[in-house]
Amino acid sequence: MEAWLTDWRIDSLDNSGKRCLCSPAQSSERFTHFGKLFRGSTRHPSYESFCRSATLSLQINAAEIPSPIGGRLESGSPILVYERLSAIRLDEWLTLDAAPQPIFRRVAVATQLIAAVGKIHQAGYVHNALTSEHILLLPDDSLRLVGWGSCEVVGEVAASEEGLAARRPGEAKMSSGGFVRQNRHEACTSRDIESLAYVLAQLLGNAFLESRLAEGLLCDNTEHRLTSAELHRVLTAFQAQLHTGGWTRAA
Repeated sequence: MEAWLTDWRIDSLDNSGKRCLCSPAQSSERFTHFGKLFRGSTRHPSYESFCRSATLSLQINAAEIPSPIGGRLESGSPILVYERLSAIRLDEWLTLDAAPQPIFRRVAVATQLIAAVGKIHQAGYVHNALTSEHILLLPDDSLRLVGWGSCEVVGEVAASEEGLAARRPGEAKMSSGGFVRQNRHEACTSRDIESLAYVLAQLLGNAFLESRLAEGLLCDNTEHRLTSAELHRVLTAFQAQLHTGGWTRAA
């Protein structure tokens, strides 16, 4: 990590504060970071969080998850640098043409997204910010998942009073120490699963909402809720239904 901190400089920030343009110190070739600069609206991420995000990107060898090519501390603010992508956000992609994107293309994107989320959870992390803003699509419809500023290690997700109000049967119980997760991995990753359900509804529309996949993602009973490890298998089965016309009318 230390070597990165001397090789890059910050050129400019855009008005939204969500994108930084960076360049190597000895080159005119430019790079951009599509993730959020700050964790939350005003707080700077800690250097530990910065290193953790870099570790995650490097640890998971997946095409859907970009690896940083540099980093820097600028005025005390740690910033990761990723190679510039010719990409658009998922919500922009969905409305790119006058007509809706064909269902086959949308299912292909959904498959990539589920695979990426599954790899994150298998590595022991939760993303915590799965929104269309952080799902980028390249011209060939290949997916890149960014926005690692909110990423946390499974098991370090802090329990809170807000979590009590949203708890589901079997996920939590009270003790003298406060909020105790009965299944810490499931409780932590369920936040991503619920966000994923919303994004899949955007992608697949009625076809998704009427499917067993939606039931498994949105089920209040955690014993029946699908895990990230099961999502790819279920969606593959739905892809087979596509070829029989099972989703075409619903979508």
